[in-house]
Order: sequence, then C-alpha cells, then structure tokens
Amino acid sequence: MGITTEYRQPPEKLQILIADLKETKWLSDFGVEGGNEGSSRLRLAGFLKDTKSVVVVRSSNTSDRQGEISVLLFSELGERVSSQPPGRSFTPSVPPFYADARNNRLWIFHCTLISARASQQPFCQIDATTLAGTQESDATFDPSHSGMKRSELWEMPHTFAAPDQRSVLIAASDTVWRVDIDTQRLARFVLPHAHFLKWNFEHDGTIFPDGAVFGLLMGQYRIAFPYMVDNYVSEGDDVVVLQVNPLRLLGVVRRDGVKYTRGLSIDHRNGTTTVVVYRRDQWQRYEFRDAQP
Repeated sequence: MGITTEYRQPPEKLQILIADLKETKWLSDFGVEGGNEGSSRLRLAGFLKDTKSVVVVRSSNTSDRQGEISVLLFSELGERVSSQPPGRSFTPSVPPFYADARNNRLWIFHCTLISARASQQPFCQIDATTLAGTQESDATFDPSHSGMKRSELWEMPHTFAAPDQRSVLIAASDTVWRVDIDTQRLARFVLPHAHFLKWNFEHDGTIFPDGAVFGLLMGQYRIAFPYMVDNYVSEGDDVVVLQVNPLRLLGVVRRDGVKYTRGLSIDHRNGTTTVVVYRRDQWQRYEFRDAQP
C-alpha cells in the first residue's frame, strides 16, 4: 500500500507500507522522496514480476521543457535494490503512461492536444517497453489504422489497466477501449448513458490477476448555477465493473449520496465478481455474476 504524506499537487513524498498477508504482520514502513527535478510525482506500481521487489515510478517535468520517467526498486524491507538504467526523457513533458509491474511493462501514450475540435486532434500512438531492467521497446500501436474516427478515440487518458503483457485497457469519459498489440485490434465500449451523468471523470482502475474483470471509479459531475461557465460540482463516485474480453458491463455500484470512495478492490472466481469499496468509514461488499454468452 502506498499513501502520500503531504497535501500538495503533486505530492513530494510517498509512504509505503508492506505486509505479509499469510503471516498477518507488517514487514516495512518507509518513505520515498520525490527529488528536486521540478514538478515530480511518485507512483507505487506494485511488486515486479517474479520478484519480491517493489516498483516506484517517478515522473518529473522541468522548467526547460523536458520530462523524465525513472524507475526505483526497493526490497520488501524498504532497502534500495540495484540501480536502474537512466530515466526515459520526453519533450516537452511526460506524456500519459501506465506502469504495469505485474507484467514488467511500461505503456506510453504519446498524446498531444492542440487548439482544434476533437476530430482534428493528433492520433495518440502507444508504445510498450520494459519497465525495469534493460529498456526494450517491442510493441507499438497506431490508432490511426484502427478504422475508427478520431472522435471515437481517447484524447488525454489517465486510467489504465493491463490484462496481460500484450494488451492494455484505456478509460476516458464514458468509454473504455481494449488494445491488443499482437493482433493490432482495438475494441471500444461506450458506457450506457442511462447509468451516468453527462460529465464524467475517471479515476484509478483495478484489474483482477486473471485479466478477466476490470473495475474503475468514475466521478460524476453536474454543471451548477449560473450554467454559463465550467462550474462543475462533484456528485460522488460510481464504481463501474466490466468484463474485459469481450468488453461488457457487469454492474455499477452507485454513489448513493456518498461524495468520496476511498478504496476499491475486486475478486473474480467461480463466475462471480466480488467488489469491495471503502465508503463512510467502512468496507462495503457487492457481487456481480459473469455475463452470459
């Protein structure tokens, strides 16, 4: 588990707590500093594939229009592991990315917004490289060859999950996409508008290790008086649960007047998805059956 210990944007320190669930005991509690490289952000990516090393990703943008993504490895006791290769550099800033420690993959989304309508925005190419160790770029996806219109694709996404080493899920606004690198295919699923308000903002997502079920927090917003400016007011977070392949909606945990959902976890087995959310200072449990063929 990783938490930020300072109320800053972005936070400059990440506190990491590691526990042994089988032995039900804490193993370590340590902090990671963000560094001094301009605007720095820290993210806990999880345990690296086939190791006991914890991955922390540091991204930073400097005043000279340079961005960098660095990978830090720690033992389960909080000690720094062997040094990693130099960080990856970007100009003019760090693009959206997803660090998938479970599959040792770094997904980079080369997205740029220009002053134009949605249909005229540049396509957002995807590159996949090794997250830790020798940097090897072996996968690329160009959505301009997908057959979809530019307005049907993502612009600047922030919510991701990886079912496996060769595919990635992207969520933005009311849409979820699945990209399969090997087949170069793209699947798109638009969430039913009857379930949600017009304005959505997607938050963190989570996927069960079998890669079959994806869950995400979706913030719901409405326009408040005087209705002539972007005066968005939060209505709380809904939890959206999706089948990954093919993309199908399994269920929605409505916000029910709750402004904030602090935690989300999912479990998938025996044809049932169990969703656990932390609201109103308690954990709440919900179940959804798998979609039938």
